[in-house]
Amino acid sequence: MKKILKISALLLGISMFWFAGASSIDRFEIEVSPTKVKVWESIDVTLKAVDKSWNIVKDYTGEVLIFSQTDKEAVFPWILEENTYTFKAADAWVVKFENAVKFTKNGIQDISVYDNANYDIFWYAEVEVSEWSVSATPSWEITITYPEEWTTLWSNKISVSGTTSKNHKIKIVLNGEKDVEWISNGEGIFKIDVSDIPSGENVFIAELLDADGKTIASSKEVFFKIEANAPQFKSITLDPSETEYTPNTSINVTVEATSGLTTLNLILNDMVTSLSEKTSGSYVGTIMAPSAKWEYKIDIVMKNELWNEAKESWVSTIQVKEVELLASTGEDSAPVEVNCDDFKKELEVKNITSIKLKSKSVISWDKVEKASSYNVYKKDRMGTGMTLIENVTQNQYEIIIQWDIVEYDEFAVKAVFKDDVCNVESSDYSGMTKVQTGPKEMLFIIIALSLGAGVFFFRRKNA
Repeated sequence: MKKILKISALLLGISMFWFAGASSIDRFEIEVSPTKVKVWESIDVTLKAVDKSWNIVKDYTGEVLIFSQTDKEAVFPWILEENTYTFKAADAWVVKFENAVKFTKNGIQDISVYDNANYDIFWYAEVEVSEWSVSATPSWEITITYPEEWTTLWSNKISVSGTTSKNHKIKIVLNGEKDVEWISNGEGIFKIDVSDIPSGENVFIAELLDADGKTIASSKEVFFKIEANAPQFKSITLDPSETEYTPNTSINVTVEATSGLTTLNLILNDMVTSLSEKTSGSYVGTIMAPSAKWEYKIDIVMKNELWNEAKESWVSTIQVKEVELLASTGEDSAPVEVNCDDFKKELEVKNITSIKLKSKSVISWDKVEKASSYNVYKKDRMGTGMTLIENVTQNQYEIIIQWDIVEYDEFAVKAVFKDDVCNVESSDYSGMTKVQTGPKEMLFIIIALSLGAGVFFFRRKNA
């Protein structure tokens, strides 16, 4: 019933916006790969906002609806909650959902996308979906490559990986009881997180499933042993606790977790804050609300003395509101003579750190109260000189990881104070930090799959 109501609401929305005016974009470009699949095989979807000349519109940050008009039960990834997605600057205006959409019936099926503020801006792509042929059934195989048999592991959460037929449903069975289902990617590789594994001896079996969920192949049993548990996250508290935060608000954080951890880091907006253990199992620290209006997720990364690491994603969120700027009063203040060099001693940059994420490395440092911006420098690989890379206003800097060679560079930061009178930089560089600027390996992004919906079939005919 809820799904029917949702579709009805979307249809009503289209009728209301049928004559809406054009926005800065002309349409969307949708690329699907592959264009021919079997029922329940997953496809990749790439989405771009383009102008009339099919050039990418690089300032588009609108919300879109994405769904199938022909298959109401088509499965979409969890990130397309309620079949909507909002473009972000971090997407570089090209959004790709890998192993994202699966169709539940054969025939020519489509994927459509509409601007949620103007339904005259839309586009669609078609996929040829066919049933499985019994006579053409290949030789099914499935293998677990990790964990290896009879290994001893130190965490009760394991990423089980292996190989099988591409774009197929698989199931990992733990101890003949607990099972987790997933989809192999376009190269026949799968990686599934299995948590809450008991201590002692355990066994995994991987099963390959057909479109009806029946097992068509099984791996050999893989026995392994769990000797100790990974660090455990329990709860997080924010003080003050607000529905919406003013930009750059200071927030005290308390995290309850396994006691005696060597490190407990909080990640907010790609900035890393290290929390310290105040009492047994209670870790505290202070974070700063980001400056831009948005809802930001908080992740926690924990590590114990045995170097066992555990990450808890999306343990909380921070909603930052937009603040209206006050108009100037027009009153002139009396000129004050200042010595700009006096500000340099208040511009020391401390605690510079770096963390490597999937596709980028992020440098962060303590916020300097008097700083209006920061200069980021990179050490010359051929000498000892420093080269100014960029001036940033936030106490963080992102380096996109490119190419196939593993490379490292050293970075340092200076704080800058600038107003109508002064423009000075701190006398000394921050401590130097080494940052990875080239990848170690290609990463597969496997997106969890969830909602599906279907509406607006009559619009596609007018595309």
